[in-house]
Amino acid sequence: MTNQYVDGDFANPAAVCDVIMKGGITSGVVYPLALTELARQFRFSQVGGTSAGAIAASAAAAAEYGRHAPGGGFVLLAKLPAEVGKILFSLFQPIPALKPVFENVAMAKVGTSAEECRDLGYFRREDRYSMNTQRLVADAKETALGLARSGWKPAAASWQEGAQTTQIKVLGEQFLSGAKLAIHMLLRGGYASEYDATVARKLANILAGGPLTASQMVSEQYVLDLEREAFVSLCGEKKTQERMAHTLKTGKPLRN
Repeated sequence: MTNQYVDGDFANPAAVCDVIMKGGITSGVVYPLALTELARQFRFSQVGGTSAGAIAASAAAAAEYGRHAPGGGFVLLAKLPAEVGKILFSLFQPIPALKPVFENVAMAKVGTSAEECRDLGYFRREDRYSMNTQRLVADAKETALGLARSGWKPAAASWQEGAQTTQIKVLGEQFLSGAKLAIHMLLRGGYASEYDATVARKLANILAGGPLTASQMVSEQYVLDLEREAFVSLCGEKKTQERMAHTLKTGKPLRN
């Protein structure tokens, strides 16, 4: 998604207005393009705001001051969301290990080989894979027998027991706010499609722990319930069904 403006778009606004902007982590990202559109018809006389709105007000004042500077003013302000999008994931770091996971899903990254999937984190380092499709069953059997010979025992008597006893850390409301900002900037900068953003928001809600306000430990079953709810919801979407059908037919992902 790109926003193309030229100096002439802002040369002679027909009216004057004042602007006051409220705070909010995502509103501060929305403001640059909203102000740019308003500036085509209005000259800003007085601008102000609180929190993120105050930052946007400063940018609006600077753009108004440079309105007639070639390539500056609101032409420059309109480029801000895309520019921030390029470095967004270097700024959004709830915990280092989570950053690449969220980025991979939000941008729908796909591995083209088993080793690339390992680098992306879709495979664990210790996971094995078969190079020959004719040996899938034989390799799986050998892996299972190897585990049995080594004395491996499951941590719980059943998956149901494990889901209740295993504890997983979720990140709470603060992470969710940052994730929504990251998704919005990826979308505005053209790095993710509208539906990529929809899927990413579902993921962010799971990682945050749903309605939980603070980071805390929860049972695996709690996370599984959040995942199941998101999965069923997305399966009912036409674009999810289109992605599934395309992958089954072509073996390749669809960005819709």
